[in-house]
Amino acid sequence: MDIARVAGVGRAAVSNWRRRHSDFPQPVGGTTSSPLFSLNQVESWLDEHGKSFRLSEADRFWQRVRTSVDDIRLGEFVGHIGACLVLAKRQPEVWRRSSVGPAKKVAAALESAIARSPDLPRTDLDTFPDSWVALFKEAAELASTVGPSTTYERLCERYQETRARRGVATGPEVVDLIARIASTAICPGGSVMDPSCGIGTLLKALRGAGGTRSLGQSADEFAARICASRLLLDCDQQVQVAAADAVKVDAFKGELVDVVACEPAVDRAWGYDELIADSRWELGLPPRSEPELAWLQHCLAHLRPGGLGAVVLPAAVASRRAGRRIRGNLLRAGLLRAIIALPLSGPGVVGPRDLWILIKADGGETPQSVLMVDGSHESIDVPATWQAFLSDQVLGDGARAVRVIDLLDDEIDLSPTRQLALSKPSDGSEYVEAEAAWCKIIDALGDALPRLSQRGPAEQLTMTTIGELSKAGVIAIHQPPIRMETRAGDEPVLTAKDVRHGQPASQNAAPSPGAVELLRGDVVAPLLRAGQVRVISEGGTLLGSNLVMLRPDAERMDPEFLAGCLRAAEHEAPARPSGVSGRFDTRKVRVPRLAIDEQRRLGTAFKELATLESRLAELQEVSTKLMQTARLGLIQGVIEAGRAT
Repeated sequence: MDIARVAGVGRAAVSNWRRRHSDFPQPVGGTTSSPLFSLNQVESWLDEHGKSFRLSEADRFWQRVRTSVDDIRLGEFVGHIGACLVLAKRQPEVWRRSSVGPAKKVAAALESAIARSPDLPRTDLDTFPDSWVALFKEAAELASTVGPSTTYERLCERYQETRARRGVATGPEVVDLIARIASTAICPGGSVMDPSCGIGTLLKALRGAGGTRSLGQSADEFAARICASRLLLDCDQQVQVAAADAVKVDAFKGELVDVVACEPAVDRAWGYDELIADSRWELGLPPRSEPELAWLQHCLAHLRPGGLGAVVLPAAVASRRAGRRIRGNLLRAGLLRAIIALPLSGPGVVGPRDLWILIKADGGETPQSVLMVDGSHESIDVPATWQAFLSDQVLGDGARAVRVIDLLDDEIDLSPTRQLALSKPSDGSEYVEAEAAWCKIIDALGDALPRLSQRGPAEQLTMTTIGELSKAGVIAIHQPPIRMETRAGDEPVLTAKDVRHGQPASQNAAPSPGAVELLRGDVVAPLLRAGQVRVISEGGTLLGSNLVMLRPDAERMDPEFLAGCLRAAEHEAPARPSGVSGRFDTRKVRVPRLAIDEQRRLGTAFKELATLESRLAELQEVSTKLMQTARLGLIQGVIEAGRAT
């Protein structure tokens, strides 16, 4: 990941360099899945191969950290650097005197400073090695140049990247969404809390949304130290971060704040037996198998009247049978105001998640509806939809205000996608449209099957491969540049998704060195899967990432025949993905040696089969919609059995 960032390419490009170039530097440490390389060797290799790279002083410092600090102690080290920078900022003379001594002297200075600073969580400070002190000093020197907060933020970004595979971190889009929703609930001089704060990304965003007093808690003591350091370096006031699991040990018992927001790091052994009589369970004791509902009530317990809670939970929490009673009590008390189904994409996302919005009752009327939002809907602005819901305004597509009484059935299923489907108004027109589309496709299928007949015993044709044809100059094989910046220009770009779904070019890019412009008759296939092929009928678009283009010599190779051979490769074992990369090896695809006239005759049949396949796929999609709209229409009474005469 570090090499990819330095070179300005994707991680796949670096893997490709390591595989294709025998002179690529060998790892000097790390593990098989996370190797470490010499920065000097990598820079020399990039320079020798004419590949541009950029490396800031913060990046160079981070590379020295990665080669000096074991992965197991990396969080501890980053936490200590944060404490050093806070000390250097608050007491520069104390830091200057202590930093010239051995590790024990630095540790003693930090211990003394933290003892007088309750906003920095305590950890064991007498165990770090002397070799770390030089890095502490270097970090302080870098901070004197670009600022302590900027320096530490860059280090935390790099640290977060190294641990991205080990735990889920709330993505920037969700953090921004929560901050925008929460901003309207934070009073002037108000307070915010994240009881599962990690390294403090969400707390920083809530501070930016107006919170001036920040309370955080993390079960990871070093993450708690990092969180506190980030907040103190950003704005050195009213910060309290505790190192403990918030459900098991509530470090802020009795504290009420304007906003509580978190994505809980859930421990399945959450302390059910020890916490049966806990005062936080006003809605009922959470079932042993539902720790998320314990977190939800923990957040509610810390909200002032009128305060807002924003909690990211697995989508299954909205429908699990064990949690029905507490979900029902949430609805009856008017505490649950919205559930937003979050998009599935993003770093660290391991499954569908929902954002639950809670508002603590302040003595007014009990709300009678809950906002359900499909956050993945392409046209929806979730914060604006939230404001429209609060103001009783008209909601757009992808959102509905569902009555509480309609949610209080036997299941109390609060899944936004289900509720949106159930509450979507219908007049039966969707069924009529699907029926018309189905009939149209059925009519078109009458003559769609090409005229094929049994020929007899298989003829032993002479075979070759696309690789051999490429060597002979019959086919030219092209791939796009290793890294192509899309959405940044005016040239249309055909993507792998476009080929899969049979749609026009969906992205744009600026012209760049190595870009491949597609011409009529080119054959395009994805690198990752056989069977999905397109023959270009009109040129002018650029070849996108994860695609390969085959340009046949029209006098010796028919494009439709070539495309048919590529599609047939889906059924032949030698062409299936293999190896670590799982890529489809286009060069291994077998092609019969036939005269051009015979190729064209077969090419016509292949083209007719491709058209039929496309229509059948469309028929399957329309059939699914037809069945859904028919069943729902009959249940809702908007269509009736029997045909009109």
